[in-house]
Amino acid sequence: MRGLADHAGEPKVQAAIKRYLSHVADAIERLNKWANRAQPEVNAAR
Repeated sequence: MRGLADHAGEPKVQAAIKRYLSHVADAIERLNKWANRAQPEVNAAR
């Protein structure tokens, strides 16, 4: 990420950024759903 500013104009870098941005929102949503299911219950009835 540090060198991104130096290479942001390159087509391969732009394509990689576009790919990242097109998938990151869905990935975050799936991770949030997974994390919510994985939370242990505190003081649950036994």
